Amino acid sequence: MAGAEAAAEAAPTSEEERRPGLASRAAGAAVRFAEGYMDLAQREAKRDVRRLITGVVMVLLALILTVMSGVIAQAFLVALLVEIGIKPVWTLGAVLAADLFMALVLSLIGRSMLARPLLPQSRKVLKDTMEMLIGT
Repeated sequence: MAGAEAAAEAAPTSEEERRPGLASRAAGAAVRFAEGYMDLAQREAKRDVRRLITGVVMVLLALILTVMSGVIAQAFLVALLVEIGIKPVWTLGAVLAADLFMALVLSLIGRSMLARPLLPQSRKVLKDTMEMLIGT
């Protein structure tokens, strides 16, 4: 009977004694925080991957189209300007300038899509969390 009495005394009797302790509440909060962070990181990663793929495809298409168009346009323009009577040297210079201008514009568009940082919100949350844990 002594064992039964000790077990009855050790069992929580009031509502306050049955509540989870501070450690288990802190662990639960940490788990919820980690889950929220993972959801945020996954959403950001999806968006950033789409943006990066689109930017790379745009740059590659711009490069391909610039090369193809440049070759055809150069041949046509040189033939046309030589037919008109302009010296071939001036004709080639004008074609080169136009090609460089197109390449610059397309490169700037592609670079602007690739220039932004990856996962900015996730990195900020992670940095803030590390500062909070380390105490800096």
